[in-house]
Amino acid sequence: MYQLDNPTSYEISSTVEQIILHPDFVKIGDKGDIALMKLSSPVNYNQYIQAIRLPDEASSFPCGYFCWTTGWGATENGSSPTNGILQKVSVPLMNYKTCDQMYHVSSAENASTVLVHDYEICAGYVDGKKDSCPGDSGGPLACNIQGAWYQAGVVSWGEGCGTPLRPGVYSLLPVYQRWIQQYVPNLEFAKIPNVPTTREGCLNFISDLAPSQLWAGRGTWTIMGLSAMLCAWWSGSGTLVI
Repeated sequence: MYQLDNPTSYEISSTVEQIILHPDFVKIGDKGDIALMKLSSPVNYNQYIQAIRLPDEASSFPCGYFCWTTGWGATENGSSPTNGILQKVSVPLMNYKTCDQMYHVSSAENASTVLVHDYEICAGYVDGKKDSCPGDSGGPLACNIQGAWYQAGVVSWGEGCGTPLRPGVYSLLPVYQRWIQQYVPNLEFAKIPNVPTTREGCLNFISDLAPSQLWAGRGTWTIMGLSAMLCAWWSGSGTLVI
């Protein structure tokens, strides 16, 4: 299942009727690394193809909660940017402030320069190893909360792949509720169930995994990232395979 070179009866193909780019997007790392794609025909759901819930703008995701990112990208630094079989990895969430501190470690950037912003969310480990990689951009960061799946973000950028102190950075989906509803006004957004967390719990989770000295001084619409592919295969023929 989910093999690019070995289609199954569970897959469907559809052409894309319209692509809407976010007006704020200029380059990777900017606000607006997200787009909408309207398919030319509706998608019929079945046991293999289901919609994911979109969190409303008031939603917040708990730091340290394990979510999943998927894609056909590389599996390690230096490997082929595409993989024939859909890959998945579980990664813990962290807020943008913690993530920004990590990106400043061993960075040439001034400490006052914001590298990770409040319109982003991060996921990954202090020691790296598990991460979204080149070729995964545009794919989902999905969280199973009390039995329901919510899309927390869209793979946006990162430094390397599985690099220590450089977690994956994702466009935070709740930020874009109003923009999405401009084009899909009847689309319902969901409030995610409350999953208790604390700032201290988040920092403890992160610091338990790293030496303390590292912190010293610091129709049918689909959502995708602009920086590369959706978590579905986009072929040169203009066909989206879900």
